[in-house]
Amino acid sequence: MALSQRQHQVLAEMGIPVWERRDRDVSTEVATEQLIAEEVIVEKTVKAEADTKVALQGRCVVVMPSMPMSQSEQNLLAAMLRTVSLLPEQVGLLDESAFQQLAQDSLQRKVVWFLGCEEKTDNSYVSLHSDSLGNLLTEPNRKAVAWEALKQLAIHMR
Repeated sequence: MALSQRQHQVLAEMGIPVWERRDRDVSTEVATEQLIAEEVIVEKTVKAEADTKVALQGRCVVVMPSMPMSQSEQNLLAAMLRTVSLLPEQVGLLDESAFQQLAQDSLQRKVVWFLGCEEKTDNSYVSLHSDSLGNLLTEPNRKAVAWEALKQLAIHMR
């Protein structure tokens, strides 16, 4: 049974290898892989635009150097948000490149928390900064600064 391009993409994202027969034509396989790669890029671009719109729906946006996060980083972020009575669904997550492409007026009256990114300040939003989640996991002494940012986040989210 041949898998669709979308099925290949989903399996690749989950880290599941797909077994293939060895008697296939190599030139056709290379052309197919190129088509899949081009479609994945287009799908990721469309998905990134949709994710950006979803991320801006809440009052808080968390900006990180890269996405996706590891499981331990996800757990840490969820625990940090719980301390200020926020659910992960109430907070938008963006990587630094997506944040840089945003129009500043889309951030009006929002709280933007930079985790491990260069802090960009603007009068249209409240800006907070702390170390990346990876640094917080490996160097617990940096959590004090993150705790101060969390307290400020709680004040601004009221």
